[in-house]
Amino acid sequence: MSEATTVPGPKRCTDLDARIGGRIRIARERARMSQTSLGDALGISFQQVQKYEQGKNRIGAANLQRVADLLKVPVEAFFDGPAAIEAPPPPTVEQAWAEHRAATKALEDALQREAAALQVAA
Repeated sequence: MSEATTVPGPKRCTDLDARIGGRIRIARERARMSQTSLGDALGISFQQVQKYEQGKNRIGAANLQRVADLLKVPVEAFFDGPAAIEAPPPPTVEQAWAEHRAATKALEDALQREAAALQVAA
């Protein structure tokens, strides 16, 4: 009798799936896109994006191409080779302050809308 060898099934995740997922995360962060935004654009939940990025779920070819298009990288960047994606550079101080001011303004606007809605309701 010959011994049976264990071969990964068609739906099992491999080390390659984890590497591809990690590169999706790097490209998404470089594009300054949230998991929620990417998921919305793909029509999936942010939890599914997390599973792709962690290598817990496999991503199909069509979705991988859509991710590449959305993040403006070649699909080859998700695989081993010269087109691999590097980690994103940190934002400059000016970029960080601009993002902070925009977030503060959005929060102030939301608070004003909430106060106006409370006055109307009273």
